Amino acid sequence: MVDYFFSFDKAENTKALALGFGSLYNHKRLPNAHYWINMEAKTITFYALENIDKHREICINYGGNPELEFNEWFTARNITYYDA
Repeated sequence: MVDYFFSFDKAENTKALALGFGSLYNHKRLPNAHYWINMEAKTITFYALENIDKHREICINYGGNPELEFNEWFTARNITYYDA
């Protein structure tokens, strides 16, 4: 269940759940969307990095280095995942 939460404040070890579809967006190393967490307003804003056609999946990067083929989010969960 914790996989659907965003790290909100690492110092306080708090998590945030994005309502709507925000917590369900899949990972892509080079995503078509990104998010911004505003700790003061306690909001998560998603925005497109390119035009996203109808019926195309919205993907974000789960926080890994886009230069690497693997992602720390998956490695921490012992999941083998490669995204071209």
